[in-house]
Amino acid sequence: MAALGKKGIIDGLDYRGVPVIAAIAPVPDSPWSIVSKMDNDEIYKDLWKNALLVALVGITLVFSSGMGVAMWWRHQSARFYKERYESAETLCHTMHELKRSNEELRQFAYIASHDLQEPLRMISSYLQLIERRYKDKLDKDADEFIAFAVDGANRLQEMINGLLDYSRIETRGKPFEKTDCESVLQQTFDNMQVAVRESGAVVTHDPLPVVVADKTQLIQVFQNLIANAIKFRSGEIPRIHISARQEKDGFVFSVRDNGIGIEPQFNDRIFTLFRRLHGREYSGMGIGLTICRRIVERHGGKIWVESELGKGAVFYFTIPVKEG
Repeated sequence: MAALGKKGIIDGLDYRGVPVIAAIAPVPDSPWSIVSKMDNDEIYKDLWKNALLVALVGITLVFSSGMGVAMWWRHQSARFYKERYESAETLCHTMHELKRSNEELRQFAYIASHDLQEPLRMISSYLQLIERRYKDKLDKDADEFIAFAVDGANRLQEMINGLLDYSRIETRGKPFEKTDCESVLQQTFDNMQVAVRESGAVVTHDPLPVVVADKTQLIQVFQNLIANAIKFRSGEIPRIHISARQEKDGFVFSVRDNGIGIEPQFNDRIFTLFRRLHGREYSGMGIGLTICRRIVERHGGKIWVESELGKGAVFYFTIPVKEG
């Protein structure tokens, strides 16, 4: 390496032709310089060792971090699935208890209403006997009191009969089978011909499908909805139209009328047991729509109404597609 006239740190080849890095410092007041050199291989050997060490440490840290993350994720996953399992177990237990409670309530409703029949029948019979025997033989107050008692017994009898019908939806429901709704509607018309004729109602329908259902209960749904349309008619001739359309999961049936309608805030209330929106001017105990809802739910569907006061009502219910 020619160091004459140079200073500082330089790299190059020494007299052996070997790459080196040298530090050159000139000697003052002389032509000489002090040279300190080291072969490149010696310098970079330690550097590569250190670099390799750093790389190994880095890989170890990354691996350790990855293991740490994996362990954390595994812990969190285990915790998540444990919580989901416990939640599902709690939900299953709650559903089992709810199912048991509903079954007990149905049994209670059936037993209570069935066992009440006989004493109520006796009360009603004796009240009617008193009414026939002593009417117009006592004062007006007595006649009025007897009339109230007879009316109350009759309404209680209707309520008990309604409870029995409601409780029997599950206990006496028939297996689902392929059912032609045209035949269902014809049977409904046969059952209601007197009511339809006396009211002058005009009942029309579109072609109806074949569904998998309990035919007897489906007749009951149509019968209750048509009877409601006739009962709550306006001053016009009752016009009732039944139709059905197929959707992705099943059929949507509708029963449309031109009656007095319902205020929208009562659209859900009317399906509640013994809930009535009107006074004694309309007969019934407020159980027909509740029975409709329970039958439709037994079939896996739902029922609702769209209406405005004075503009008629449209009752919809769904029957899902099932294999016959």
